[in-house]
Amino acid sequence: MVVDIVHPAKQSSERSSARASPTQEHYQRAKLRELIAAEKMERRALMQAYRANDELLKQLRLSNQQLLKQVERLKHAREDSEGRLGRETRTTAVT
Repeated sequence: MVVDIVHPAKQSSERSSARASPTQEHYQRAKLRELIAAEKMERRALMQAYRANDELLKQLRLSNQQLLKQVERLKHAREDSEGRLGRETRTTAVT
């Protein structure tokens, strides 16, 4: 039995088959530049939205703090008025 040795196929020594044509390379570079420019624009828009959202968040947190303080004041005012009302009711019931 005779076994043939398998050799890998030789690659072509022609540079044009392995490399893109100058026109195609130019097109690819131009396309990459367009994609980079589009990404930069998108990044700027996203950063602008981020800053606007951050500012809005700060304002909302401040409003939330103010509202929570107001709720606490109203709770205390209600407790005070209920306490006075209870004392007044007891006083009039006794007399």
